[in-house]
Amino acid sequence: MIAWDPSLATGDAMIDRQHQELYRIVNELHTACNEGHTDDHVDRALSWLLSYTIEHFAAEEDLMVRSEYPAVPRDEHVAEHDEFKRQVDGLLEQRKRGELTAMGPVAELVRAWLDSHINRVDRRLAEHVHSQ
Repeated sequence: MIAWDPSLATGDAMIDRQHQELYRIVNELHTACNEGHTDDHVDRALSWLLSYTIEHFAAEEDLMVRSEYPAVPRDEHVAEHDEFKRQVDGLLEQRKRGELTAMGPVAELVRAWLDSHINRVDRRLAEHVHSQ
């Protein structure tokens, strides 16, 4: 099971709530893979992960603009978002072509990316917002 860890809380209620939902989706993907759910169920979980990730990133990027987050960390943060979206989209394409069957490691990779991203850049954004 891949679960939200309260130590990942940034202190911003919106960001933390969305991060918790991302972890719930990743956990659903991980569970679907480990419990032998149908490919359709796994594909829906992966698609929902991409969809919700895009929604979450848009919310963070809007928060950056509204809080006048400095350009350099904002650009780096957005670049990480864009790269992650490309990676997940690439996984979906590989899955559609039948080139990707083992999704458990993918769920773990996504969880590790989220842990790192939250601790490095999302925490800085939340600190900036709360310093306003």
